[in-house]
Amino acid sequence: MELTDLDKLALAQYTVHEKQCIYQAIYAAMLSDGDTGSSELSLLNEMVNMFGLKQEELDESRSLDTQELTRDIRDMNYLKRLHVGVLMKRMVMADAVVTQREKMFIQHFYEKFNIPAEDVERL
Repeated sequence: MELTDLDKLALAQYTVHEKQCIYQAIYAAMLSDGDTGSSELSLLNEMVNMFGLKQEELDESRSLDTQELTRDIRDMNYLKRLHVGVLMKRMVMADAVVTQREKMFIQHFYEKFNIPAEDVERL
């Protein structure tokens, strides 16, 4: 995956904990349509590499509770939240089919974390 300018800007600012929260959100997006394909798994691996998360950090991320994850993503600055929105969109589009469940998932995510969908669409 080729990094965009937004990727580079956001990656320079994330803490390890924020990366773990984002990983869990992206993982949930991957599962949102009920069918995990090879293109989604491949993209997830690319994102893990992009974040530079180690296996023990991925393992630790699985212990994050939903409230903590929600709070920590919501508390990110606008640039980081926008980047998370872009990553979520990449994941739901990874298999080239966006289901109604994925559309509802992403819309709920954008609303919950105050990410303007129109800003994500412009990127």
